[in-house]
Amino acid sequence: MLRIPCFTGWPSVDGGYDLRSFAAIRNDFGSRCYKCSTRRASCSTGAHRRHAPTSGDATKIFSLSDFREKSVEPIVLPTRKGLKMATITTRNKTNGKPSFTAQVRIKKSGKVIFSKSETSSQRKLAEKWAARTEKSWHDGTFSFVAPAGTFAELIKRYRMDIEKEVGKTMIQCLRTLEGMDETKVGCHEVNPTFLIDLARVLKKEGRCAATVNNYMQHLYGLFTVAETAYKIPLKYEDMQSAMRTLRRLKIVGKANKRDRRPKLQELNDLMEEAFARSARSNAAPLHKIIAFAIASSRRLSEITRIRWDDVNYADKKVLVRDMKHPGQKKGNDVWVLLSDEALQIIMSMPKVDDKVFPYVSDSLSTAFTRLVELFENIEDLHFHDLRHEAISRAFEMGWSAAKVRMMSGHRSWSSLEIYTNLEKIGDRFEGWKWWDVVSQPETQERVDALKKRLAARKVKTAACSTKTKKSTK
Repeated sequence: MLRIPCFTGWPSVDGGYDLRSFAAIRNDFGSRCYKCSTRRASCSTGAHRRHAPTSGDATKIFSLSDFREKSVEPIVLPTRKGLKMATITTRNKTNGKPSFTAQVRIKKSGKVIFSKSETSSQRKLAEKWAARTEKSWHDGTFSFVAPAGTFAELIKRYRMDIEKEVGKTMIQCLRTLEGMDETKVGCHEVNPTFLIDLARVLKKEGRCAATVNNYMQHLYGLFTVAETAYKIPLKYEDMQSAMRTLRRLKIVGKANKRDRRPKLQELNDLMEEAFARSARSNAAPLHKIIAFAIASSRRLSEITRIRWDDVNYADKKVLVRDMKHPGQKKGNDVWVLLSDEALQIIMSMPKVDDKVFPYVSDSLSTAFTRLVELFENIEDLHFHDLRHEAISRAFEMGWSAAKVRMMSGHRSWSSLEIYTNLEKIGDRFEGWKWWDVVSQPETQERVDALKKRLAARKVKTAACSTKTKKSTK
């Protein structure tokens, strides 16, 4: 039996393919027109030539002798005879690592009618893409234009739409996902198995189950809006199914409860070094930032967003703008209580900017990490642990749960409980020598240096803004 395309009006089985014997097909070929299916005598094209087949958009007229009575494999239409096997090209990136580009070309009448390439970081991924592309072409399922682009392109569109409304952690996760070789596939290939394999790759790269869970959770929003916003029918149920399986396989999971509280001697060592460094006029007052975190329970990003207009001195409150919350990243402005020590630190800062602490949170985070690394006796201490310290300290001082929530900004006791790790009743910071140090106003030399640095930052920001506007025109 020979398997060839079936044209208009011809008997067929097996979903549009003619499975009759070659002899029967040969007789039919000799008496029918390929295009209009009429007998040769009544075909409008004349006696000895035949139309090209309508299937496959072919334009070349071919005769019966083009077919061979020897193979049981499907006969390829003439439009596919010009298919050239994919070529794999290796190039070195600027960082010295190799990249592999697979290219598939399709020719018709000696001319290239289609060319598509894909670059991957691994040769096997490039070969896999090339094999998949060629197979789909031979099977007749290949599409010249991907109906929805790649999954990576969709993630990028989603990221750019929400970039100004969500936190930087989510944006960074989406950037990582769109840059992975695994997401450079068509959106029609995204299913629960694909999502599970994607999570496996994230886990294999050294991420813990909680971190992988964060990456996958950030994709939930995309699956919610993909069909209505981008007309791409991603199934939300596929994401739910994948996450259920990932939880059972322990590939994703919740973060372990962290109960690290700094020891008083550790804080004394850090404050001593930070204060010594603050003697340089261009250094940020990291000792004040550390003390303010202990006194207020504020996150580092929240500290650097506090404005002078947001401070209520009479009621000892401050407005925390865009407080971190799982369901509301922007516009979640919350008034919180300030302790006496926190208010004194605010009053010690110079009013040279709209913000009380006009510093870049990422720079402060790096400075704190490097400060901790100077001491061999201080292990596994994060800046966020100071928030744990502040909340636990408030409970040890006898504050009620309601009052502690008014300071920390938590909406429920269940979320506040994570930060609670009591050791003993009383304020272990009572009489702490550094409270007096951090409440001292900045010297005029440091104030002048800060003004100069802020002015330079504004000039740089304005220049970058102008450059961006020109590039978008």
